[in-house]
Amino acid sequence: MNSTRRRSPFHAIPQPMPVRVRPHHHERTGSYLIRLATANHCPPWSFLRLLGNLGGQQPEHLTPQACVTMNHSALLRLVACLGRPLDELARALPWIVAADRWDEPTVRIRRLGRTFLSSCPRCEQRAGGTPLMPGPDPLEMVCRQHNQWLVTDEHVNLDQTPETTTAVKRLRRLRHRHGDDLIHVLYQRIHGYMTNDWRGTEWHRALVQRWAHRQQQMHPGAHPDDEFVRSHTHHWSMLPETITVVALLARSHDPTPTAGEISQTLELDRYW
Repeated sequence: MNSTRRRSPFHAIPQPMPVRVRPHHHERTGSYLIRLATANHCPPWSFLRLLGNLGGQQPEHLTPQACVTMNHSALLRLVACLGRPLDELARALPWIVAADRWDEPTVRIRRLGRTFLSSCPRCEQRAGGTPLMPGPDPLEMVCRQHNQWLVTDEHVNLDQTPETTTAVKRLRRLRHRHGDDLIHVLYQRIHGYMTNDWRGTEWHRALVQRWAHRQQQMHPGAHPDDEFVRSHTHHWSMLPETITVVALLARSHDPTPTAGEISQTLELDRYW
């Protein structure tokens, strides 16, 4: 009886690929690996099998939108194919690095679910239609190149919203002055207040008038009674007031300003 154990493709010594393919900035790993394999006339699924154990995953899982990750052993095989240092690859595609500590080269494919931020459609168009990863920073809500608002399902270009554009610039200054940790906590807290905790109060009704006015300017075809479309425009339309209160909290020694201070800061008297 033949006792020779069949070797998996990822046990073979990796060979340099003749065609070098550079990743686009923020390119999804599925997209890059497919482009790399195709440029070298190798079926993408066969190429992944050369890099590591796929653990029962199927070829249809590998799409340009997929997030492909590899443990250290599989990454070493990939860099051998690319002829590039591992740290250079990790900088170009940081989300390709998996935390798995298994000795055997391992490749995992997952679909990227709904995220708070989306990639900039104009950046994807500029990259030739290449699918890009959303940015990892939840407070970087605008594409700096195209002024495109990036919160998922809020398709707004801020060239038409000067108040929100001013708030974005103010947010960046606050982060630089006070640090990301504080500003991120304050943003989440104040946005939660404005979305939920103040709903039904005179404050909230006054603020909704502002948000509805901005939304109506951006979407003049919307129904005038649709005061607060949470699923489409709430982040961008609320941003000026949110950042105003965040700035007040960030510079205050008292972490809980009075209602009068907040009312004066937001100029709510003009709306009552």
